[in-house]
Amino acid sequence: MYRDLREFIDKLDEIGELKRVDGVNWKFELQCVAELFKERAGPALLFDHIQGYLPGYRVLANVVLSARRTALALGMDPDTAPMEVIKRWRKVLKDFRPVPPEYVTTAPVFENQATGESVDLLKFPAPWFYPEDGGRYLGTGDIVIMRDPEEGWVNIGVYRIQMHDHKTTGIMMNPGQQGTLIMRRYHEQGKNCPVAVSLGYTADLLYPAQQSLPWGVSEYDLAGFARGAPIDVVEAPLTGLPVPATSEIVLEGEIPPRSVEGRPEGPFAESWGYSMDRARECEVIKVQAVYHRDDPILWAYKDSKPPVTPSVRLPVRAANAWNEMEAAGVPNIKGVYGFIFNDCRLGVVSIKNSYPGHPMQTGMALQASHQGNNSIITIVVDDDVDITNLEEVMWAVASRCDPTTQVLTFRGRTSTIDPRVTPEQRARRDITRGHIIIDACKPLDFKDFPPIYRFSDEMKQEMIRKYHLLKV
Repeated sequence: MYRDLREFIDKLDEIGELKRVDGVNWKFELQCVAELFKERAGPALLFDHIQGYLPGYRVLANVVLSARRTALALGMDPDTAPMEVIKRWRKVLKDFRPVPPEYVTTAPVFENQATGESVDLLKFPAPWFYPEDGGRYLGTGDIVIMRDPEEGWVNIGVYRIQMHDHKTTGIMMNPGQQGTLIMRRYHEQGKNCPVAVSLGYTADLLYPAQQSLPWGVSEYDLAGFARGAPIDVVEAPLTGLPVPATSEIVLEGEIPPRSVEGRPEGPFAESWGYSMDRARECEVIKVQAVYHRDDPILWAYKDSKPPVTPSVRLPVRAANAWNEMEAAGVPNIKGVYGFIFNDCRLGVVSIKNSYPGHPMQTGMALQASHQGNNSIITIVVDDDVDITNLEEVMWAVASRCDPTTQVLTFRGRTSTIDPRVTPEQRARRDITRGHIIIDACKPLDFKDFPPIYRFSDEMKQEMIRKYHLLKV
């Protein structure tokens, strides 16, 4: 495992998964370069000498866009196969026992400190990603840390942070998210919500922070279990919140109620590949202190429309859906995967088809799961289909599905940033849309389904050995 983001970057460099880029402008150019490399499935990018900023004030982009980088971020061999990565993360979630963070007394994040009037967020090269965006974003690859005021447990989540001015940021959290619920508890008590934001941290914290854990379970505890050692945290001086000791940059402050101070947030080029054409009134963070390491690194985490690779290459959250489906009693699941963004909005499940209705039951179970109910299109295939290969999945749909008998459509939950939700729906807070489940399994009563022609993996490996072919 690696101790901090810098050591992770060094490991990326060692395996040929990093490129350094100097001299770009933070406004549009940085993201345009990042998108060019995304289109080519290129390496992670470390930007330095950004125009208008001191050398050493860096931005890291395209961090976990490849299966190799995702595996490395999770502490695995970078050559671990994609489905094996998901299976191992699934095991982490199944076996999870809390490993609380460990408080330390010193931390490199305190190398530079500014409080009160000395706070200046403009010193950091926050990107303005796309011309359609409403401004610059300090936090896209961030983690936001809060403590529940009634039960005392600590929540960390990934919420976007827009830079409004030198001491104020926006924070956008959707209704129902745990951060929103914690914030509201403070506001109901007539208090501002204490908050800390880490803008660069060890990459293995990203996945627990994105996980849908039960109320009261801290993502720090999951991260410690996954790592096999507690996460080192240090107490933030003003709020007392535990922040990652090796953070690159930490903001500390309060969130007042929106009725006291709110500001328009966005528009923003959303993960669906569309720019929502309006700003929304959101809460703000009144930043009271900033801490950062020498030569700090800001983590930029941004999706683009397909065919550009999404910000998280492997849908490791599919592991949680897999566990939920098994717990619901669905048998013989062989794999769960997702395409189109990192929420598995095109979800694919492979099964050993065992009885009439099994594929459709599987698809409905994915839709009923907490992690999988964002899947707009759900496809269930036989276990001879490689579900990490979208071409193979669509081959199964085209050759095994009869749409008149093997397709189910219904209305289900979606996201507030779904471009298909109509303005009228938004006005009445209705975030539903049509969903589809496609049974792309060979029918059990079709006894003479043609066999597939292809050579076995064993024979291919024999050819490699026999004729000294390059490993493929």
